[in-house]
Amino acid sequence: AHLTMEVISDFGLVGLELMVVAIN
Repeated sequence: AHLTMEVISDFGLVGLELMVVAIN
């Protein structure tokens, strides 16, 4: 799903950090 930008927009740094953890 291409909702990465929306997730980052909603969660902000927390969402981005969670994404990085998920990728790693």
